[in-house]
Amino acid sequence: DETLDAAQMANILRNAASIRMVEPLGLEARDEYGLDAPTVTVEVLHREALEVESAAEAEGSDEAAAETEIEYVERTYTLAIGAQQDGGEYALKSSANDYYVLARQTAADAFADVSHETLIAADESAADSE
Repeated sequence: DETLDAAQMANILRNAASIRMVEPLGLEARDEYGLDAPTVTVEVLHREALEVESAAEAEGSDEAAAETEIEYVERTYTLAIGAQQDGGEYALKSSANDYYVLARQTAADAFADVSHETLIAADESAADSE
């Protein structure tokens, strides 16, 4: 019976999309990165629509345009934000890349206080009765 807070979710997605690398750390994991027990772990399911040739297109039919099908490819990515480093940035590792990188503190801040409660819209009827 809960409703997702769309504004909060949009804010989280906007912050996630704005994460930028400050500098690469390399291909080797180091203890000081703190990624063996990340401060924050974000799992993202990416769903991409792909146009696929239908059997009619493959055979060269005149109705080929009407036979185009859409298939979806889903991939899950994990973003691990580790320990804060000397300059204030955070070590970060994406499952989509082999590199360990430094990212601004805002990358960790964007997700640090996200919880189940912050993602749920306040019940308007309860707020109105108060």
